[in-house]
Amino acid sequence: GLASRIVSLVNEGKARVVGLCGGYQMLGAVIRDPYGVETPLPEVKGLGLLPIETTLERTKITIRTEGMLTWAGERFSVQGYEIHMGRSAPLPGYAPLIEADGRH
Repeated sequence: GLASRIVSLVNEGKARVVGLCGGYQMLGAVIRDPYGVETPLPEVKGLGLLPIETTLERTKITIRTEGMLTWAGERFSVQGYEIHMGRSAPLPGYAPLIEADGRH
């Protein structure tokens, strides 16, 4: 019941949610795991709070990266360290929050 309660609170305007790493992926529409990295299920539904979809990959990426963050109509230069095993991308018709090294 926790997932439905979180979605209800957000939809009612009573809460805001921020997700990092796997939490960010869970906020999207779907998480695909074609190689069985995290689960034997090939696909699980996310909370649907962000217009993104994630596909897990076999290889973990650990790199320093730079990019541009678009927030409230402004763009900011950002730097950070990526450590992930998948790709999250916006659904068609939506812009990425961060474009890093030519990727989003």
